[in-house]
Amino acid sequence: MIKFRNIDATLKSLILGMALGDIWFLNGDLGDNNSNGEDFGHAFRTLNHAARKLVSGHHDYILCCGAETGTAELALTLPDAHIIGVGNGGVENVAYRGFQYTCPATVDTISLSAAADGVEIAGIHFICSATDHILVDDAGADNFFFHHNNVLGSGTASDAVRLDLEGSYATIADNLFYLCKLAIDIGTAGHYDQVLRNTIQDVDVAAIGINVAVGDYGVIANNFLNLSGTTGDTGVKIAAGANYWIVAFNLFHSGLSDNISDAGTGTFKVGNAEGAITGTTATSILLATED
Repeated sequence: MIKFRNIDATLKSLILGMALGDIWFLNGDLGDNNSNGEDFGHAFRTLNHAARKLVSGHHDYILCCGAETGTAELALTLPDAHIIGVGNGGVENVAYRGFQYTCPATVDTISLSAAADGVEIAGIHFICSATDHILVDDAGADNFFFHHNNVLGSGTASDAVRLDLEGSYATIADNLFYLCKLAIDIGTAGHYDQVLRNTIQDVDVAAIGINVAVGDYGVIANNFLNLSGTTGDTGVKIAAGANYWIVAFNLFHSGLSDNISDAGTGTFKVGNAEGAITGTTATSILLATED
């Protein structure tokens, strides 16, 4: 049997259309950190252990299945790491995406140093019930790609920011954030971020779906924001000093206090809408809205 990780790098690039490094395997249910991690039959048990195998600039992959309860922060300091939940077959893993990770209760779950550019996280069901941790704390890494994940907070413990972004060129796409009082927080100038096709649901009072504190030339488009705590809820908040954002074709819950709170410069808003009719028999009609 020829193992993919033993194939010459040039042949890998022909097969996959890009140069890849090593592929490491993780099974949170049945793995063993004393194994070699070279296939699912010899998978590692924990994400922190698998991450020790990553090499700078290799575009290494960690393919994950099963479920794990994290006990310590995962600190990524190297660029171009890919952590992908791939599932293990069956209905349960479809519901969990590929890999279920219960976040540590007392520390941030994943931290990206300024050098951890190009990190990709996808296909993971995160359970984040603690108030005192951030799911991903980006200390300035560029080109962060977070997509096709589920992020579950808690109805009584959802105050923490889940994605705290400070780098540039992040793409946050096709995720579900449920019971996360502040799902996405963008906080450094020069961002050029894309926040696309996410579903954000929360029942807390004064929740914010997407907050842009500082940053320029980003795009927030085609997101669904259902923050039904109503009092003080804001779908998208653009602060003063955030310049030239595009906020387009987002759908907002009609009970929000403010769909779009915009104090920025040059914000371009187009095609946003909210549900206008409630009840069990009426057909939903969408109303165009900007603020």
